[in-house]
Amino acid sequence: MILICSDIADESTNHVIDWLKFYKRKYLRINTNDHLVIKSLSINNNEQDIILYNHSTQSTFNLRSVSFFWYRRGDINIQLDKDINYMDYLKSEEQKLKEYIHYYLVHKIPSLGNFYDNNINKLIVLDKAAEAGLDIPQTMVTENKLQLTLFREQTAELITKSIDNNISSNKGDYQTSFLATKIKDEEIAAADPDFFYTLFQGYEPKAVELRIFFLKERFYTAAIASQLDEKTATDYRNYNYAKPNRITTFQLPDIIKNKLLWLNQQLRLTSGSIDMILTPTNRYVFLEINPVGQFGQISKNTNYDIEKVIADYIITNEKKTSV
Repeated sequence: MILICSDIADESTNHVIDWLKFYKRKYLRINTNDHLVIKSLSINNNEQDIILYNHSTQSTFNLRSVSFFWYRRGDINIQLDKDINYMDYLKSEEQKLKEYIHYYLVHKIPSLGNFYDNNINKLIVLDKAAEAGLDIPQTMVTENKLQLTLFREQTAELITKSIDNNISSNKGDYQTSFLATKIKDEEIAAADPDFFYTLFQGYEPKAVELRIFFLKERFYTAAIASQLDEKTATDYRNYNYAKPNRITTFQLPDIIKNKLLWLNQQLRLTSGSIDMILTPTNRYVFLEINPVGQFGQISKNTNYDIEKVIADYIITNEKKTSV
């Protein structure tokens, strides 16, 4: 049985499951809002037995029956069937049980992705990308208006975005979001002398924006003509649904592939989406990686059939189970 962890609204998961159904493979999907309870957990010299009960579906399953684990996004919502809200010691025990479940799924079963990919640090990724030999934007994190003003003098234009990919808010002096947002000089002039630590980068002009889905050593790259639309010019993820960007397939140079492959290995990522820019002067500028980024739009507009690629990978790497 193939075990899938996802969000209930994730369409990409649905399309991969469609392929698993086509191949007549047995699967079980667990969504973040599903409440799971550990009914039994045993470890011995030969094998482990972990039996979980899903309150949402009122069903029981043994992880020993899982032939492949695909972590798409979200979390496995494992809770003890006890009231421990005010017992710090028991909460700590519960956390260790959850950690073992995550460990088992990633290390004892063939898998793709894992929950801890969600905690990727954008600053560490930028540092590693530079170490890989990739061009990155000029970057500064500051809480000081004077430092920001001096940094602005070194750049033609300035953008800001959140340090954490999971943050999105419109409160405060700047729009804190996973989307890149241009900062105007008058906004800097009107800012308080001190503010909360914020990530700023020099804006990189682009010929096209590149969205790269990777699965192990394979890269599926799309070129997005986002610069032709004012709404998407700074960040194509600020989608124009009325007039979508033109998207085509794109061939990355081998030297860039090799650098990205080294970076993914350093970050221990098996799949995800990479954002880059190809500038008018033919520079490849690395922006960020999102291990759980959406790929449906790219798959649909390039005929890469990424959902089928994932399904084929899962089926090829399934293991025989003893249950």
